[in-house]
Amino acid sequence: SPARPPPPAQRPPPKILRRLTATTAAMAALRKRPAAAAPGGGLAKKPAGQASEDTLDLAFPHGFLWGSATASFQIEGGSKQGGRTPCIWDTFCATPGKVKNGDTGEVACDHYNRWKEDVKLMKDLGLPAYRFSISWSRLLPAGRGMPNPEGVKFYSDLIDELLANGIKPLVTIYH
Repeated sequence: SPARPPPPAQRPPPKILRRLTATTAAMAALRKRPAAAAPGGGLAKKPAGQASEDTLDLAFPHGFLWGSATASFQIEGGSKQGGRTPCIWDTFCATPGKVKNGDTGEVACDHYNRWKEDVKLMKDLGLPAYRFSISWSRLLPAGRGMPNPEGVKFYSDLIDELLANGIKPLVTIYH
């Protein structure tokens, strides 16, 4: 099995978490700016006195849900844990010359082992929603038949933790 990355105090945050932080900060700044809403959302001219007549501001429709998103292969890691079998991306990455530096998703951001820490980071960032995808090779290792209990438990625990932290889980079946 791949070597476990050092604890958080000894490593910089994974790239995805740095991007998540920057994206969330930008979203928070957008939410704080007053925006002139066009009917149904979209581009609208700012009210008089705020800017020149040709300045447009992006207004999102009422109920628009801010959040962040990931793809299972790019974040989970744990490629040989919890009953997961190789997926199409494992096969692609194992083909010489297909991926720069021969990088793989074996460890990725180690979300499979660090999901509680990741949810805490999401909560600390104030994310109201999190869209994630299901790793079918973790949920159905044989490609069909009975679901893998370890895979079901992983996603069930992740969803429960998101809900307990006030974060709306949005599941993508395949990404």
